Amino acid sequence: MLTSNQLEYLKNKETIKKRATIWNKLNKERRRSVIRKSRHGITELEYECQLAYQDNVCAGCLNPPKPGTRLHIDHNHNCCPGTEKACGKCFRGLLRGSCNRLLGLAKDSPQILENLRDYLIYGPFGKKL
Repeated sequence: MLTSNQLEYLKNKETIKKRATIWNKLNKERRRSVIRKSRHGITELEYECQLAYQDNVCAGCLNPPKPGTRLHIDHNHNCCPGTEKACGKCFRGLLRGSCNRLLGLAKDSPQILENLRDYLIYGPFGKKL
């Protein structure tokens, strides 16, 4: 059985979605802050402090974020397994999107990243390139 809120939503779905879209556009920073806290467990102030600590560059490649973008929040995925959200204690630092994806593709494995480093230096047959 549906609740009264669910029934109301079903009756006014399009209107509610339009209002939410407008609110989100008018409140980008507030929305970003709420998402950051609920998804990653850190506040806007903690993000800004970390950004200043890193001298406004990626902790991985040491490059600044691309114009119009922000650094991504990196966390230890082993800390909160089976959840879509981080607890905040597993926060590691801020990365550019490409560095963050690289860690994810390497499954946060130092061994995989070390093997790839060696591959770049020595090639597939162990000979320095």
